[in-house]
Amino acid sequence: MAVCRALQERGITPVLVYADIRDEPRQMFERAGIPVEVLNYRRGILPYFRTIREIFRRYRIDTVDIEFFRYFDLIHWLARFSGIRNIVFTESNSGMLRARSWKKALVRLRAALTVAPVKRLVAISEFVQRQMLELGMDRRKVTVVHKGVDTARFRPDSGARQGLAGRYGIRADEFAIGTVCVLRPFKHVEVLLEACGLLAGRKLPFRLFIGGDGPLKRDLMMLSEKLGIADRVCWLGHLAKPEEAMRGWDVFVLPSVGEAFGFVLTEAMACGVPAIASRSGGIPEIIEHGRTGLLVPPMDRAAFADALESLAGNPALRREMAARCVERVGTSFSVETAVSRTLAVYDSLWKR
Repeated sequence: MAVCRALQERGITPVLVYADIRDEPRQMFERAGIPVEVLNYRRGILPYFRTIREIFRRYRIDTVDIEFFRYFDLIHWLARFSGIRNIVFTESNSGMLRARSWKKALVRLRAALTVAPVKRLVAISEFVQRQMLELGMDRRKVTVVHKGVDTARFRPDSGARQGLAGRYGIRADEFAIGTVCVLRPFKHVEVLLEACGLLAGRKLPFRLFIGGDGPLKRDLMMLSEKLGIADRVCWLGHLAKPEEAMRGWDVFVLPSVGEAFGFVLTEAMACGVPAIASRSGGIPEIIEHGRTGLLVPPMDRAAFADALESLAGNPALRREMAARCVERVGTSFSVETAVSRTLAVYDSLWKR
């Protein structure tokens, strides 16, 4: 929304094309004068091409910023065949490049062919940039633009813990642990559950809040029962306003491996919540170990348990970290900074 507003201030009409969108955000965009179209690439390339070409013509589009597609999707070429010359591709997908030898050579060739029409490449973290360069993409085309947090929305609330305690019956001595993510394999929520199982064995009083939904929810719920902690886990489902839950937590945990950036980490930190997360992907670019949170080896349930126990026993350190979290997000990951850097990418095309 912030980028759209900045474009409107320049007299440019942004048009958003989603594969799917909920009614509430769609109505929010349309009230702001931002057209929204719904078109799913996965339902067939030819129908997509016909419709997207019509959208480009109807709104007289001359620049597209493609995000949430994979680099090897043909969307770049569909835009180019529709007459669009200013094509930006923003890579925000998580995952790690594991191909080696001849397989890696084939992947690099595929990447070169599919992104050939792209004029500018945007990586949402330095980790993603390194992966793109390893795929052979032109360093001169790649710019890092971290995602930005709306600090007017995501901010601390000293009364949130009391509200959370009243709603879920949290005792004063219970350590409130939380996470928000899509329940998919690479998020490795099972590691968090296993770490909490170890905490239960150490007699540490805690309550675990898991926000989000996904295909692994049933399996994860069964795991919590197997670990004997089902009565300590609150499954929050999809959260339209995750900040309302985050503000009441003592710590935010993200055990992902190969996370492209970790946007939810910056949201939690903006709410004044220290973080514990894997030393993997783009996460180390966000968390300053020992200052705004703790970084632990990926997939190490014992290390996560140790980190959680150390913060649970040191409320003074948590308060110090909370203050530093808010400051770090404000200086390094604000929405204003993200908008400015995004517009700079567009300007590099328009000035030509």
